[in-house]
Amino acid sequence: MSSEYLTEEEHERLQRMRSIVAALENKPVPLWRLFREALLNGGACRDIVEKHVMCKLDGTDIKFLYGVNTETRKLIKRSSRKGELKKGFKVEVRPAPICHCE
Repeated sequence: MSSEYLTEEEHERLQRMRSIVAALENKPVPLWRLFREALLNGGACRDIVEKHVMCKLDGTDIKFLYGVNTETRKLIKRSSRKGELKKGFKVEVRPAPICHCE
């Protein structure tokens, strides 16, 4: 929609929508807020993250979460799961099954 064809009312509505979208993009999502609070404030948020979130993640999830940013790296290093971090991923290669189709 070209701005030269908008009425003044449509232009104002478009500007309001753009400002709402910009505000939402800059607002952290609740899960990220929980991780951030766990790192900064510790206490109850840290207990929630360690007892209810981190325990449900497998090794691959922990590795990817570790690579997200410095906050999640610090959080994982402080947690009981820090021993699960490895230098690389273990990739198992299995031979393809043989098909005896006739």
